Amino acid sequence: MGRTSADPDRPVLFWPFLISRGRTATYRVVVAPDFLCEAGLAGVLWDLAGGSLTERGQARYRVVSSRAGGSFVIMFRVLLPEPGSDRGSGTPPRDEHGRRIPVITGVVERGAAFTAGTGVAVLDEAHDRCLPALRTFWDADRAMPPRPSPAFSAPRRAGAALTWQELPPYEVPDEGPTPPGAGRRDDGPGAAGPGKPPAAAQAQDTGGSRRIAMAGLAVGIAAAGAVVLRGCGR
Repeated sequence: MGRTSADPDRPVLFWPFLISRGRTATYRVVVAPDFLCEAGLAGVLWDLAGGSLTERGQARYRVVSSRAGGSFVIMFRVLLPEPGSDRGSGTPPRDEHGRRIPVITGVVERGAAFTAGTGVAVLDEAHDRCLPALRTFWDADRAMPPRPSPAFSAPRRAGAALTWQELPPYEVPDEGPTPPGAGRRDDGPGAAGPGKPPAAAQAQDTGGSRRIAMAGLAVGIAAAGAVVLRGCGR
């Protein structure tokens, strides 16, 4: 479903994105493609990218159509950053309870169909391009608008081949752009819309606050009161 083939050596435009949380700040879109920011659709990434940790050599994709942003394909992995990712102590970043913080990181490609063959180097490049914004977010540990990302050009099959899991396609409701700061949500990344990834669930803590449990993560990551920022700062 939604697949095409193309010249694997021809450079292709990819837009990086990244979703994560801080030590106390809840999960949010940290980096989003500039064209989705301009269309007020950065929060769609929150809805459609997520789930359990991806195994080495595996990734997920979803074909999305929208009136405001056109058709595009989300390709991503869910990873635990390696030691040194914080560029400081050399230890993996952790939340307020001492649990390692995962990142949902990948690329968006414009078009109405997934093209087979996208290699791991494309996703690695996107992740590296998001690291400055991620570090800023981790250091601030507070809500901030997604940082718009420009496209970069790379051969599709750069790096080792990946095994791709197809997620159900999604059509964005025609509700118009969402202003900055709107869209407060209580569920976790990837937990909305038809065909939601299987590893997101909700629970209540003893204080009555909404908590996010990403059940597929062995590390038991949790966050409270997630906020979707669909608008973008400049």
